[in-house]
Amino acid sequence: MKDSKYIELLRHYLTEKIDDSVEEISNSQDEMIVEIISTVFSALISGLLAEIYSNNATKTLGSYISLVILLSTAYFVFRELFSWILKQIRFHQERKSYKNTKLSFSKKKKLIAKFDNIACDYLIAAYDSLTTYIYGDYPDGIEKKSIKEFYLYEAFYYYKKSIDITHLLLLYKSDCVGCSDGVAKYRIVNVFNSLNELKQIIDKYIKEAKECNPDLAGELSTYEKRFISIENEIKTLIENA
Repeated sequence: MKDSKYIELLRHYLTEKIDDSVEEISNSQDEMIVEIISTVFSALISGLLAEIYSNNATKTLGSYISLVILLSTAYFVFRELFSWILKQIRFHQERKSYKNTKLSFSKKKKLIAKFDNIACDYLIAAYDSLTTYIYGDYPDGIEKKSIKEFYLYEAFYYYKKSIDITHLLLLYKSDCVGCSDGVAKYRIVNVFNSLNELKQIIDKYIKEAKECNPDLAGELSTYEKRFISIENEIKTLIENA
């Protein structure tokens, strides 16, 4: 069962990598659009100025140089202006989406996939690490304290990642939770129960390590707040079920 889940997680990472590559190609296409439109604009200006210049009776070197300068300036100004407009459009779309807690279809699909394939599977990895930490049969000849701490920190890492994705999913709960193509409410509640159980175990064993590592104490405080936020959202979900 565990092996199949890890294989499924690998499959998700490969799929996500492909999607990221497609997104990069899409972004590069925006740059191509800027190049094409600015080139067309440059050609039109060039043709217009060339026509004006050919009809000018005084074809001096100075007027020719002025034509080149004007053409170059028009090209770069238009290119920068058009590129800035595209960036502003994208920025305001993303800002509007964030303010309205609305996701595009592709981002919604990605977030749900992360919950299904990372948040849930990382719970299994966290349980595995904690089981090894508590009950592991460590080989002779190694520093038992170091390897035990390794498994404890790994459990905490997987726990954090699971919390991050669950917290983000609940931020966009109107798009991602309880709808026909989203995550069922009972699954969110089940994940929260597992997170709660993991939190109790991690808090119990990580106390000593926290006293020796100030940065770890800071992380524990951050994820304590994030956990409480998830807990409040879960209460709301149950009340509205």
